Amino acid sequence: MASQLLNSGLLLGIVGGGALILYNSLFTVEAGHRAIMYNKISGINNEKFYSEGTHFKLFYFDRPIRYDVRTKPRVLTSLTGTKDL
Repeated sequence: MASQLLNSGLLLGIVGGGALILYNSLFTVEAGHRAIMYNKISGINNEKFYSEGTHFKLFYFDRPIRYDVRTKPRVLTSLTGTKDL
């Protein structure tokens, strides 16, 4: 009886740990954003950009750096006398 409880607890721990690692190995890039990957061993990989969507990363070693690429409106003032210039 005790060995059966130990086996079921061990199986539950392995499945739970695997699910936790899989959950932490996914990251999402929102719309209007891009991401680059920072690796704790090799640093930033400037050649690989991640567009919007769900992507995989290495658990513990990779960390995505997200940044905004949406255009922002600007107001420019001009010293001309009319508004058509």
